[in-house]
Amino acid sequence: MAITRSSAASAAAGDAATKKHAEQQQQQEHDRQQQPAGGRSGLRLRIAPVTGTAKSTHAAAQQDAAAAAAAQREQSQDQLQLKRSSSSSQKGQAKKQKQQQQQQQRKTWRERARLRIESRRARLLPPPLSVRAKGFGGPLASVYASSISSSSSPLLAPEDADSKMLPQRETALDAASTSASSRGAGVGGAGAGTTTTTTGDAGAAGAASTASVSRPAQDEHRDAVANPHKLMDQLKRPEINPFDYDYRHATVPQYIKMAVCGAILIPVRLFGIICVLVYTCILSHIVFFGIDGTNLTEPLAGWRAPVLHWNFRILARILLHFCGYYHIKTTGKLATVQEAPILCLASHSTFYDFFHLVYKIFPSSVTRKENVVAPVVGKIVCGSQPIHVDRIDPNSKRTCVERISNRANSGGKWPQLFIFPEGTCTNRKALISFKSGAFIPGVPVQPIALRYTNKHYDPCWVYGGPSVLRGLLFLLAQPVNYLEVQFLPPHVPTEEEQSSPALFANNVRNSLAAALNVGVTEHSYEDVHLCEMADPMGLPGVTAVVEFSRLQSVLGYDLAELEELVEVFSRIDRNHDGRFEAADLAEFLRLPLTKEVQDLFRLFDYDSRGFVDLRDYVIGLRVWCEPTVSEALISKVFR
Repeated sequence: MAITRSSAASAAAGDAATKKHAEQQQQQEHDRQQQPAGGRSGLRLRIAPVTGTAKSTHAAAQQDAAAAAAAQREQSQDQLQLKRSSSSSQKGQAKKQKQQQQQQQRKTWRERARLRIESRRARLLPPPLSVRAKGFGGPLASVYASSISSSSSPLLAPEDADSKMLPQRETALDAASTSASSRGAGVGGAGAGTTTTTTGDAGAAGAASTASVSRPAQDEHRDAVANPHKLMDQLKRPEINPFDYDYRHATVPQYIKMAVCGAILIPVRLFGIICVLVYTCILSHIVFFGIDGTNLTEPLAGWRAPVLHWNFRILARILLHFCGYYHIKTTGKLATVQEAPILCLASHSTFYDFFHLVYKIFPSSVTRKENVVAPVVGKIVCGSQPIHVDRIDPNSKRTCVERISNRANSGGKWPQLFIFPEGTCTNRKALISFKSGAFIPGVPVQPIALRYTNKHYDPCWVYGGPSVLRGLLFLLAQPVNYLEVQFLPPHVPTEEEQSSPALFANNVRNSLAAALNVGVTEHSYEDVHLCEMADPMGLPGVTAVVEFSRLQSVLGYDLAELEELVEVFSRIDRNHDGRFEAADLAEFLRLPLTKEVQDLFRLFDYDSRGFVDLRDYVIGLRVWCEPTVSEALISKVFR
């Protein structure tokens, strides 16, 4: 009951409060309605201006900010565009400068090339008349005298067409022809006084002859000029080319046998050789760790010497076994270091000729510089404590000779020194000229003859033969290979041989040639060098085999002169077959094929073969084209 009364009281209180609130709202509404209209409008007038000014100020600020941002963006864009244009301009200027520099550089290069070419032409192609008359004498006089007398024949180069000089040149050529007539009788088929020589570019052909003017002529050379036929007899063409490779050894059945056996033998042998070389290379690097083995001035001492000695001997025999040399026939007795400090091996025909000698005594060696600095086998070669030589550099050759003398006269301090006096590989058909460097010390030398007696396979490694890889595969495909080594008695030099190393070397060569039953020629490594030079010019390599040592001793040529003449010969030989005919010579001379040009061609074609090779060319220049015009006449007429 009490709860019911309290609930009713609470509800009544709430209704009263609600009623009171409603009344208050009605009173407020009534007050607003009773307020004057002006007051309400004034209030609105007072509020309205304030609100509009704020909005306009805010809008103006936003517009100003937008304008400033737009201006800033425009400024940034202008700056960026300016920067880009500036950068582009700078890049353009830099590119333009670079292009100008490149153009200037190319221009400089072209100018240098032009000067170099002109210098070379000045050396190879002297001025048309003066130097040609100086370098060729009578033959030139005859050709030009006949050329000048024919007004319709375009024989003169533009620089020779000076009408003011023609009478003087005719006089000079007549004088030269008169001077040449005294020796014209010895020219053979060319006729007396009608011998010919080159024009235009012909001066190039006489580079060697012109160069020889400044040198004092040797007595033999002067005698040869007086009697050229006698000299030509001394320069007969050798019947044997020691750098030629005969591919006719192997027949079809032999190739089949090599293919069948090679499929089994080559992988096994090649794997064994690689293992031996890897082990030898590692051993050599260990032995030569911390020392320079390429230029030893003292023999190896301590533990290094015996380690190399015994390991290399065993490894050399294993390599020979993997190459198919199971049994090596040996005759004669190997001399001691006291009996013969130098061992002379011939003929040198393969890259493994020295393996047997390494197996026997492990001597020191003389090798080319390229072998010592080779990336993989260089350290292996250093194991023999070699003397390396650059076969082209004369200074290196002199240093090599001094080191050979020091070792040969060391009283057994160094191991025996073995050499290949030929200096390069041949086909074993003949012994080429021996280098005299190993014979200068004048100590006893033991000749050692090597024979490879394979019937159907020639292992020689020569310039005209197979590559190293092909030769190695042919070698490994043979079931059995054969090698004979003959130790000849030591050659003790006489007093005459001690004073003449060339005579000493020649006598040792003759004894080896007799033991090998082969002939001798005067070829040398320089012939191989000329072959390598002729290849890039498009000439057959065999073309440059000119028997250099004979030309050097008889005619006084040096290697530089022959290098220049090889280049000139490549221009005369139009089809690059290693020979030229009379028509080729006429085109090179820029002359018609006249009787004089044919007479000149017959001078070089001494054997009447119908063509001239490089050997005929260089011999003809020196024999038939010696200068006969005096220096005074040249300087007076052509100054």
